[in-house]
Amino acid sequence: MARRALVVCGFAAAQIGAPREYYVGEGADRVNFEVGWTDDVRAAVARACEKVYEGRTIQECVDLMVARVEQDRTLTIDIVVDGAGLRSVDVAPSDDPRERAAVACDGLDHTGWDDCARSFVKRVSLNRGGREGFAMPLWNDLVAADPRKIAFVQVGANCGTYECAVCGEPIWMDQKKFQWRGMVVEPNPTTFKLLAQNYANASDRVSAVNAAVCGADGPATLYVDAAHPTAEAASIDKRDFEADPSAFARVDVTCLSLESLWRRHVAPWLPDRVDILQLDTEKLEHAIILATNFSRLAPRPDHVLYESVHLSDEEYLAVREHLRHHGYSSFWKWPGCGEAEHDTLASHVDARRD
Repeated sequence: MARRALVVCGFAAAQIGAPREYYVGEGADRVNFEVGWTDDVRAAVARACEKVYEGRTIQECVDLMVARVEQDRTLTIDIVVDGAGLRSVDVAPSDDPRERAAVACDGLDHTGWDDCARSFVKRVSLNRGGREGFAMPLWNDLVAADPRKIAFVQVGANCGTYECAVCGEPIWMDQKKFQWRGMVVEPNPTTFKLLAQNYANASDRVSAVNAAVCGADGPATLYVDAAHPTAEAASIDKRDFEADPSAFARVDVTCLSLESLWRRHVAPWLPDRVDILQLDTEKLEHAIILATNFSRLAPRPDHVLYESVHLSDEEYLAVREHLRHHGYSSFWKWPGCGEAEHDTLASHVDARRD
């Protein structure tokens, strides 16, 4: 067999972790072959190269092709650490995911490290099996739906990004990575301008609504930090205001109940599915949840993430019982701001798995 020019090439996998197709040679002598995650790369490559080349060119083909395949099989795992920072860590086929998790999660306290490491290892397993995982660690543990198909509603979205999120931002990174469809809702007019700007490039898939969500429809007063008008602490709950009135400015807003928000805004924009509803309404979460007949929300949110750290024992139990009555059968701790259970994730018994 005559010596011929060395030609090797590969195609992108159909999905992360799936077998990749490669070829060696050209024209009538071209040989196509696949390499899966667990395959013996050198053996697979050698069989193809031997069909096309001879002599020293076979080894050149094998060495070049093996390097190419190994590079393709290295995963890059993007993970949100401690609710804010994004870290990217490479995982080669020969790497122990637990060792790479130690790199990704370095510097976190014990509880945060456990959550991060567990999620990182699961992400590697998902990716090697042909499926991407969420960037936010806890979504991988608690939500079975395909991260590429998620639709969300974020009530109390603030400016939308990490820059103004005191205790972490669970939506931003994944909606950006997977191009989620959704709705972001913020009552503070000053903060809403930042929110709309941050989502301006995604306006075809994410609708920004300047509205307050409360237990009932009607006018209300929003109490805003006078020194920092875009601060996350703006609230309709006036307990903090009463403690120090001089520290707050008043802003007149119009409240919508969650059912009204759904009817007027959510259902027309997201008619088919809502996977995640996040409520961060600065001490109004329990009033909103208790006032909502979730059977009237169409589409029904599969998961409700709500701030629960400030709830009294009675409010905490009342909220859970109300959600259980509407089919939310699982409740999970969601850490933040140094608290092991800053928020709670309630998951419906019929939550999607696709």
